[in-house]
Amino acid sequence: MLYNKSREILEIENIEYELDISLLQIEITNNCNFFCKHCREGTGGKIVNINTESIEKTIDFIRAFNPKFNEITLSGGEPLISTDFFEILDILEKKEIKKINITTNASFINSSLLNKLLKYNFEKIHFSISIEYLNRDLLNEFRGNSKAFDYIFSAMKLIKDLDNKKIISTLRVSITKDNIKIQKIEEFIVKALEYNCKKIKITPILPVGRALTNFNFIENKEEMEELSKNLTSLYHKYLGKIVIETNDPLIFLKNKEKKEYVFSGCGAGITSLNLMVNGDITICSLLPNIIICNVEKLNVTEIISEYKESNIIKDLLIRNYKGKCKECEYKYQCGGCRARTFNLTGDLMESECLCFY
Repeated sequence: MLYNKSREILEIENIEYELDISLLQIEITNNCNFFCKHCREGTGGKIVNINTESIEKTIDFIRAFNPKFNEITLSGGEPLISTDFFEILDILEKKEIKKINITTNASFINSSLLNKLLKYNFEKIHFSISIEYLNRDLLNEFRGNSKAFDYIFSAMKLIKDLDNKKIISTLRVSITKDNIKIQKIEEFIVKALEYNCKKIKITPILPVGRALTNFNFIENKEEMEELSKNLTSLYHKYLGKIVIETNDPLIFLKNKEKKEYVFSGCGAGITSLNLMVNGDITICSLLPNIIICNVEKLNVTEIISEYKESNIIKDLLIRNYKGKCKECEYKYQCGGCRARTFNLTGDLMESECLCFY
């Protein structure tokens, strides 16, 4: 990246780094109408909605590093349940955010909502709809809601029938021990194509929150390598028909030479940040206890200072890993999943547990 004095620079041992923080995920509420077995929110608690001023300050902080920053993911809980949802969209429109991603269980998507969204001056509004099974009973039981299956495909049909390039949908498939086989994954791809999805995102469930006790997540190298091989095979089969994505950095390793996935490794804290409902800025939505600062009582200048002086951020930026990851030639292109590593070892910088390279 070219040096530009108008941007904030992070300096480590006399080396200046120019960061492109490109994605912010905002937990706008912890409220949800589902009770999914793998939810990172754990066992629930007091319902909280985000202070909207925190959103504005966080955007200004990020733009100090990346003036072109324009993409935000709204999450929860269930973001569409928030009573402040449209107020938040008004703020994002005012701040000239161009791309909005909404991670959702789809239960609140209807024609009225879609028509309201069309009035906003966003380039893209992307519904990322979570799913684990294509069997109605299994999905409803997993998600703790008897209408989960119907909500998903009703919403997908509405978005398909709307036929507007501004509003799109993606199936966000959570990989479990039950659906790691290539035939199961392909069924999701076929279903996504049926609803005119241009992209499908396939990611293993991580050992966070309820998943630690309620579900059998992928937990060994052999399963991770099998998933990588399956995605590589399906990538070739459906090339030009649908984009197959994953945000798991280990998938990069099997495709490091062919570059089949556009991915630069774990971007936690460096290219992506998370804003919790209580105002905490964390490095990842799956690492709620790895906190850079709380923005509610800070001004933008103070937030910038907290970020630049954070030893966590410095370690992540220079990939100050331990063990196998420390010596790996691909640590800047992969870096392992820091959330999985922390939750399985208790050490953010430890070597990736499921690396099969």
